[in-house]
Amino acid sequence: MAKPGLLTIDGVIRLDQFWPKGKSDGDTVKITIAKGVTDAFKFARSPTAKPKVTHKFDDALSYDKETLPPASIKYANKVVTQPRGKTNAGVRQVTIRMQGIDTPELHYKIYDGRTVVLIPKANRKVNVEYYQPLSGSAALVLHRLVQAVGTGAEVPCQFRTRVNTPSEAIDKYGRFVGDIFVTVGGTDVNLNNAMLEQGLAVPAFYESMLSPEIIEKISAARTGAQVPDRLVTHYHAKVGKLNKGLKYDLFTARAKANLPPIGSDRGLIVHPKLYRRLCTWTILRDGKAQRPSKPIPSTYEGYLREDESLKVIFLTRDFLKHARAAPKINFFQFFKGNTLKLRPEDIVFQEARSNLFTSNGTPIKGGW
Repeated sequence: MAKPGLLTIDGVIRLDQFWPKGKSDGDTVKITIAKGVTDAFKFARSPTAKPKVTHKFDDALSYDKETLPPASIKYANKVVTQPRGKTNAGVRQVTIRMQGIDTPELHYKIYDGRTVVLIPKANRKVNVEYYQPLSGSAALVLHRLVQAVGTGAEVPCQFRTRVNTPSEAIDKYGRFVGDIFVTVGGTDVNLNNAMLEQGLAVPAFYESMLSPEIIEKISAARTGAQVPDRLVTHYHAKVGKLNKGLKYDLFTARAKANLPPIGSDRGLIVHPKLYRRLCTWTILRDGKAQRPSKPIPSTYEGYLREDESLKVIFLTRDFLKHARAAPKINFFQFFKGNTLKLRPEDIVFQEARSNLFTSNGTPIKGGW
């Protein structure tokens, strides 16, 4: 595999997007590109090569299948969007999923329309957004990290990700996956690493990451583990029942009325990846979802075993030596009795594949 090139996106982070005023959390950020800017997206075939402007993403859709029939276009995600409001005419926006980290879920429910329709209409009121402890704290800390960079309502930033092809930069939700950098005193600051250093994110590694990226984030996580009363203190290996009392709407209403101190939303936290699946399974079960092929599994572990992205994993120690040639391990060798026997930093997950299409469903193939 050739050494990956470098995709960058230059723009600004608007501070009003963060919770509780907005919905941006501790590991997802929207980058805004001003009206008239045509050179925000650049790709260099190597880190030392001269970057060239690319327009591959301008009208692209992201979808998790290899074909996008007309009937399914409504389920695809636009990669580049426009913020709401008349004043944003001509303004573009992309959503960044911060690579290598996972913060507690701030608002999670079933968003995929293909899954929602499995729940009878009369029961869909069970599909509400839930949150994990310390998710509000993570969002507030990320907001403060960005706010500290400048004095205005917008902070200049650059997104960076090492990829070979356009589709490698995007996840199935239409988000760009990589690192966000801001400049402080002439020095680049990696916000992904900063969240780990603050102790409010767990490492979340995927097979698309390079060894130096993983090593860097392990180091940042070790720094964060020393911060008292943060994620390491409250992390729990066993996945229990979903706490349905932790509803996002109520949490947010309280926060808007009286902004909570950092850490005041503490509580037991399971791996966010497992929490998301717990939410989905619980909502499907409570909503009496009906699948044409087979029923929803009666147990959480049974539901996890259907997840193709969890069939196999890599152990981080192996991946750092052999990359994708490392031995593939059965995830359920380390997940028994609803308990994850590995620490987050010990796992490299397989990627959930995504594909890029034009607005009419034609595949976007090839390179740049």
